[in-house]
Amino acid sequence: MCASSPLQCEGDLQAMVAGGDSSSSQAGCWHSDCASLTGRACLVTGATGFVGRNVVDALLRRSARPIYCLCRPGRPLPPGWGDAVRRIEGDMESVETLEAAITESQCEVIFNLAGLYAWWAPDNGSFRRANVDSVRNLLAAITNVQSDPAPRSRPKLIHVSTVLAYGRTSGGLTPETAFTEASPAGPCSSAYAASKAEGDRLALAAFQAREVSGCILYLACCLGADHKLVDPRRDVMRIAS
Repeated sequence: MCASSPLQCEGDLQAMVAGGDSSSSQAGCWHSDCASLTGRACLVTGATGFVGRNVVDALLRRSARPIYCLCRPGRPLPPGWGDAVRRIEGDMESVETLEAAITESQCEVIFNLAGLYAWWAPDNGSFRRANVDSVRNLLAAITNVQSDPAPRSRPKLIHVSTVLAYGRTSGGLTPETAFTEASPAGPCSSAYAASKAEGDRLALAAFQAREVSGCILYLACCLGADHKLVDPRRDVMRIAS
């Protein structure tokens, strides 16, 4: 996936939804004859980010229902999305806010793209809050909604991560040391990667315990126009200069 854009083909999006539970595989099962997204209610976190925008664009082409996006206060949606995208104000720091978003959207699928992606941050705790605590809160919200006195089908969680969460191999990369989906994470090279790996472990544990239905998708080499990459205030340009 993501050889030339965050969603190189519509099949990538379909595969996210059609993938099986991750009780035996971290990335879930992938099928070529994916079920249609038409008629599925979707909630997207991190929708205004680089990958998130592309996911919403793809959903708009595939779904006949409104797409709900959880946005932090003051964070507007791109004007081109129009009325087909509904904004729910809130953040990932509150379980109650997430429960309300799930209930309002009546979502069947949640795409979790929220998180902090940076090579460096002045406060390392920000990685934990954005990439670990937020996952814990979302899992709790899904579990709470499922146990509500008025039962409803539980939404499927597509938790999006990075191949950096797999860490690095010891003694160099060889055919024998190369990672597979079943490999435990190796030592991570950054606070970002370590926090993503910890969040992934929370999601995987919930999937394996059958507390939440879903899978983890590990992205790599997401290419395309991203305003953060040319923002002089962001770490990439500061390092380059």
